Order: sequence, then structure tokens, then C-alpha cells
Amino acid sequence: MLLIFGLTFAEDTAMFAAWEAVFEANGYSLEELEAATNEIARSSTPPRTRAEHLAEINRIIRQRRRNQGVVNEDLSAKEVFWTCPDCDSCGWVTVPHPKAYVDGVWQPPFWSAAVTCHCLRGIQRLESYRGGDSGIQVPMSLTAYEARFPNWREEWNRFVEGRRKLVKALDLSETTEKLSSRATPNDLP
Repeated sequence: MLLIFGLTFAEDTAMFAAWEAVFEANGYSLEELEAATNEIARSSTPPRTRAEHLAEINRIIRQRRRNQGVVNEDLSAKEVFWTCPDCDSCGWVTVPHPKAYVDGVWQPPFWSAAVTCHCLRGIQRLESYRGGDSGIQVPMSLTAYEARFPNWREEWNRFVEGRRKLVKALDLSETTEKLSSRATPNDLP
């Protein structure tokens, strides 16, 4: 299957694992996935990118479910209670800004940006920008971002850990400052 789609990178395997998580979280059946894929194959305007392909699968299945009046209580519960670990189910992931990278390292002033997530909510956000006002820029997807910046999570974690240490150091500095301002000459060693 990987060669049929021209997918030969190791990252493609990780991408399909992420797709599988989306499909499972939304309760898509094998039959629904096969029908959506067949519809895409017959389309006169097929998706051009992997992200567009995933978005199209989701769009087709949701449209078919709406047309058939499918109401799945289990699916509704999953949509309400399933939490995406990357975006906390808001559809946006905060990442280091692409323009703040120098030689693959996120540099001060540590600008950040938002990209659409790979989960259903993120795909919905991405879809909402397509086909609308041509003056509005379509946001980058997390999949596209990770293809350009595969180590972004390490950069982000390094930044967050640095900020956490700074806050702790400032907190301790403030505490010791308060203690020393109350000290009398007899308290000093």
C-alpha cells in the first residue's frame, strides 16, 4: 500500500499510525474507509497532498453519515470525551514559528505559531479555510510542519523547561530577598 501512494519515507509509517488513531477515535468502519478511498480514486480533482487526502477521507465519511442520518451515540461520546494529546482537542497546536529557526534550532525571541492538528478537530479547522475567501491564508497543518521541522517537539520542550527553571529561580530569588530584608544583623552569619 505504501508504494501505491508513493509513500516510501519512514515518516509515512508514523503518519499512517496517526491516521489510524483519527479513524479509531471517530469510529470509522473499514467499509466506510474503503468507500471513501474509492470515491477519492474516482474523483476528477483528487487530493494533492497527504494532508488533503486525510481531510478528504474525513469529509466524505462525515458527509455520507449526514446524508444517511447516521447517529451513533458511541461516536458522540468519543467526540465529547476523547482528548487529542497534541492539541487538547481544540484543533490548533502551538509550535515554534518557522521564521524563528536558524540552522534547525529555535532561536530567541522564541516566536510561536499555530498549525492545525492531525485530529478531527484540526482537520475541520483546516477544511474551514479551504474554498473560502481567497485573501485568507490557509494555515499549515501539523503534518506539513513536522515534515519541515521534525525535531520541533524537542525544541519546544527545551524552551518550556528553560522557562520553568527561570520561573523557579525567580521565585527562589524573591523568597530569599524577602527573608533577607527581614533579617537583622544578629541573624547573619
